[in-house]
Amino acid sequence: MLYYHVKNNDGDVVYSDLPEEHKEKSDKCSVKNETFVINSNKYRHGKITNDQGSVYLLTNDREIVDRPRFFNEKLQVFLDFIPVIKNVEHRIKNKTTTHNRRLLHNLRTLNGHNIQEIFNLISEKELRQMKEGRKKYIEDKIKGQIQKMPSVITNLMKNNAAIRMEFSVFGKLYGTKEKTKSQKHNIRRALMNVLHLFFQDFTDRGIIVEVNECNIEILVDYEILQVALYQIFDNATKYALENTNIIISFVFEEKTFDIEIDMLSLKIEEDEILKITQDEFCGKHAKKINKNGKGIGMFVAKQVLALNHAKIEIIPRFDTRQAILNGIEYEGNRFAISFPRNLVV
Repeated sequence: MLYYHVKNNDGDVVYSDLPEEHKEKSDKCSVKNETFVINSNKYRHGKITNDQGSVYLLTNDREIVDRPRFFNEKLQVFLDFIPVIKNVEHRIKNKTTTHNRRLLHNLRTLNGHNIQEIFNLISEKELRQMKEGRKKYIEDKIKGQIQKMPSVITNLMKNNAAIRMEFSVFGKLYGTKEKTKSQKHNIRRALMNVLHLFFQDFTDRGIIVEVNECNIEILVDYEILQVALYQIFDNATKYALENTNIIISFVFEEKTFDIEIDMLSLKIEEDEILKITQDEFCGKHAKKINKNGKGIGMFVAKQVLALNHAKIEIIPRFDTRQAILNGIEYEGNRFAISFPRNLVV
């Protein structure tokens, strides 16, 4: 038995495997090294302190109990490691706080979008002031704006899918590292299930999405594929040039099976190619058009795909198409999701 109880200089416990029944002994200990006997069992305990914190050690291991110098060495080693422990704890807390803050921000934003969609149809102020007849009021409002309903329903579906994916991303990347659940899926059908959420966004910008036929089935975690495609299509609705076509193809390469998404979209500078999949990176031209991008879409896609042994590759200028709109440069770019061929059924 060998137990440590480590506190920082603020008195907070940074590490402890000391059983609860021994906590009081640690609190009362004021010696560096002494032995005592309980029920004929000999123990050694002690505490040392410096400006970084304190370490308490309790043991009944005879090799340590009978060697006080060895006991002192173990105490000192742990005391010297307090700065390392504190630094690791600080980094973990900062990372966790960042992930939690991002999740809460995104959920609040998406929930706000849903609420706004509803209140664009129905006056929140009028609804709050009504004491009765609310159901009839809502029914009449919807009937009077029935032409808006397809757009509203589509946006609500997209936002709700995004909320579900936020939880999925958080669980797979930052939570308990859930195991991937690879099952057989028709790749084109799985892609279309995500693409339809963005139909209205592409239509509003005059973008036509052409999806080639494909009957291939692959072993893939469906949530991972959904998250990756959602992030790519979400970026495409912001950064593809309006009144152009997006072509989606399914291609066998030598070692991979790829989903290739080709579009005329914002120019990607040479020094940005590897940075696009980094957390919170936003390209020079993306900043110019002020689309409120957070620079996490491609990062999330890359991270979740890696859990399924897949990867995303960004290939700028894969063809010669170019355009300039309002001073913003656009070029032919390819976004390819590559799966190992052994995942193809």
